[in-house]
Amino acid sequence: MIRHTVVFRFVEGTDPSEVEALAAALRELPDTIDGILDYRVGPDLELRDTNAHFAVVADFTDEDAFLVYSAHPDHLEVIRTHVEPIAADRHAVQFRC
Repeated sequence: MIRHTVVFRFVEGTDPSEVEALAAALRELPDTIDGILDYRVGPDLELRDTNAHFAVVADFTDEDAFLVYSAHPDHLEVIRTHVEPIAADRHAVQFRC
């Protein structure tokens, strides 16, 4: 199993409705992309000022499933429409579980 973890910091002034739209769009991806075992997304709880603003944690059957997801047109559309307009910073890692 491959775990994909991404955290974002958003540009200052990002409207909460944009974050909600991002979360909603991401939550639709498991319905259209095969190989996703588990998919969790959400905004930070703001318990520490230094935290990222948003996280995605996704589990995939294997490396091939992750690569299909990363290049899938629905995923790329979410990035284009919801991530790029508000993301100031992005960090990701994939590892075996």
